[in-house]
Amino acid sequence: MPKLSVPDIHSQYLCPELQAVLWCAKIKFQKAFSYRLTDIFLPSLNWDKLLYYAQVHALTPLVHEVIASQPQSVIPINILKALAERRRAIAYHNLQCTHDLLLLHKEFKKQSIRVISYKGPLLAISSYGNLSLREFGDLDLLIDKRDIKKSVDIIAAKGYRITSRYSWEITFTKEDKKELDLHYSLSPWTFPVSLFFDCLWEHAHRVRIADEDIVTFCPEHNLMVLCVQVSKDAWEDRLTLNKLCDIAALLSVSHQQFNWFYVLHEAALCRLSRILYFGLALTKAFLDIKLPALILKELRQQSWIEKGVLQTVYRVAALKIGKKSGFFHRMQLHFFLQESLLGKASQVGMLLTRLKWEQKKIIHEKIPYSKN
Repeated sequence: MPKLSVPDIHSQYLCPELQAVLWCAKIKFQKAFSYRLTDIFLPSLNWDKLLYYAQVHALTPLVHEVIASQPQSVIPINILKALAERRRAIAYHNLQCTHDLLLLHKEFKKQSIRVISYKGPLLAISSYGNLSLREFGDLDLLIDKRDIKKSVDIIAAKGYRITSRYSWEITFTKEDKKELDLHYSLSPWTFPVSLFFDCLWEHAHRVRIADEDIVTFCPEHNLMVLCVQVSKDAWEDRLTLNKLCDIAALLSVSHQQFNWFYVLHEAALCRLSRILYFGLALTKAFLDIKLPALILKELRQQSWIEKGVLQTVYRVAALKIGKKSGFFHRMQLHFFLQESLLGKASQVGMLLTRLKWEQKKIIHEKIPYSKN
């Protein structure tokens, strides 16, 4: 783990408002953490800035949940009102998406198509314990590649239209702006994942929603998938703190029966160990989650983690979300996250080719062709 302690990281890199947002997450996910907001942050808080950070990091419902429980005399009324209004809008959106998910699930079931739903309402209910407490933008479904055509037809019949196709997913949008990602792989080529659908299905769990049993990942596979998401987002410079809260929420409700030995075995088998360690190290750096001794030992032995974590902490703290960092930093992080020497070499070559192509595309888009 980084030599800096969690309090050091927070005080050196994070403004009081971002610390307060993280504090709300700690209150929710750590039962022993029970400080009052007024004891720590009140004198230096810019409330409008806190609202901004909560929205940027998609944590408005969680921040509202905790702040609303604080002494009302010290929380500005307009701040409470703004948080409550935003949370109601998110809750309505979540309900609408969940309704769509249930309709789609019934159609997949009728046609005997195996489908795994993850993140979105499944994570909100199973890990956060409340559909309105986790903000999400779309639905995520994972299918076997052999069922792509049938799945596309089912989704299209419910009013969704294809907006983009990638090597690992198809993105759909409805007229009401709701979005759905149909995955037949868990990540793009830049972060290849060897978690096979049959294995995921064999170990899948079911979550009860409105008298329907919706299939989702088991907690161990869920953690691996969330760490892939965190690592990919960190590499793309678009990591938001809600992704780390997902990991903290999952572990907070699953810790007693969580099989860490299985996670480590599966991660090693799928060449995801470094991605797993990086996701856990980042979550610990920001949220100070409790991890078992065997995981902490592994983190201490991964010397590359310290630099990667601190660079990411700085990028998040400086609000560099969506602003690409230097080419060297991105290549270095990607190189660290690869498991084998062959993987490192091949990925470097692929990235150089892809980034060169992207640069050419940008130049052509900026300079229109002459019609002479």
